Amino acid sequence: RLNEITPELIRKAKNDVYPEMRADILEELKTHELFAALSVARRLHHKGITATTIEHSYRNYKIICEEYNMKPNGEAAFRNYLNTLEAIGILGKVTKNLRGRRGMRARLTIHDVPAAVLIERIETFLNKRYNL
Repeated sequence: RLNEITPELIRKAKNDVYPEMRADILEELKTHELFAALSVARRLHHKGITATTIEHSYRNYKIICEEYNMKPNGEAAFRNYLNTLEAIGILGKVTKNLRGRRGMRARLTIHDVPAAVLIERIETFLNKRYNL
């Protein structure tokens, strides 16, 4: 029995009812776009985290690049990967003004699929792509 409903449970329930992420969508993504999606999914897999920042995700992205022995691209390129993932519906991005500070802050979420499922699908696909 569960004591609380987490964002991960909601994504899982939605995926069970109406699985929207097509398997072929991963094939269309470039490697670093997959790394970017994986970086957000890993961050959101932690209990109670509903959204993450670009900065946290970029740090995870650099670690993932290291895991796959690939050179990470800069933060501007990483932001472009996030834009692509948002455009195809894998990620959601919410921006808000910072109180008392200039600028906007973006919060990243995952649409339609639990973070654990997205992690598993991406890692399986990457392992096949690179024969690991």
